[in-house]
Amino acid sequence: MSTYGRFWVSPEGKDVSAFANAGGGVIIYGVHESNNIPTGIDVGFDQGEISKEWLEQVINSRIQRRIDGIRINPVLLKDRPERVIFAVAIPQSNRAPHMAFDKKFYKRFVQSVAMEEYEVRDVARRGEAPDLRIDFELDSGSIPSGLPILNLKALISNDAAEPAFYGVIRLFFGISIKLLEIQELTHIPGTHQEVVLGQPRHFNVLQRIWSAQSGLPIWLGQPLPVSAKGVTFGKPSFESDYVIGWQVTSPKMAVKKRFYRFDYNGLVPLS
Repeated sequence: MSTYGRFWVSPEGKDVSAFANAGGGVIIYGVHESNNIPTGIDVGFDQGEISKEWLEQVINSRIQRRIDGIRINPVLLKDRPERVIFAVAIPQSNRAPHMAFDKKFYKRFVQSVAMEEYEVRDVARRGEAPDLRIDFELDSGSIPSGLPILNLKALISNDAAEPAFYGVIRLFFGISIKLLEIQELTHIPGTHQEVVLGQPRHFNVLQRIWSAQSGLPIWLGQPLPVSAKGVTFGKPSFESDYVIGWQVTSPKMAVKKRFYRFDYNGLVPLS
């Protein structure tokens, strides 16, 4: 985000509003840009004139409602240690939509653009629905035959204040992955096709129907295991292309889905 003297680009706060209304992001104050691409660092700011606290007050005064969880980090410039640029991390807000100083609501679409009325209503419902996601943890080992194995633990988390009492969880395993042990998950018969990075792929699918009647609701900040012992499968050969993924949904919540590829460093996000 470019700056010119004491005047900020987007003084009405539309960029901050747009990130909070969308999926979050980081704005850098103190760089030059061209066509939304950063091209270099400018002279920076003297913290005696523009401080972290001052910037926080400016943001809070220009956005309604106040955005929770904004982090402002001053970054010292190596060649000018007395000056800084500011990295402002803006989370996706569960209290959206947030209105900028010009009394418009913005979304992020390459640039910050005004939202349509129906989009404002959709974002306003964000705090009324759970926001579930799956995180994967991998452990390696072997079985008595000497076959190297991996154990995948799936943890379900909720990023919204609204608890999830029900949910449908699906885990995708590329058909070349040999599943060895499955507990608390149901194998859906047949193979299923998903498009990943524009390419059709085939998967075996495991599913769990989550219900608070037989377990716990999924609360904000309390990750829970999808299955107690995880899923065990033969360790992939990294010369081949192995993909796994997850999908989750809950009442009032849109379907969320993500895929990963195995490599020597573990799981690499694909979507």
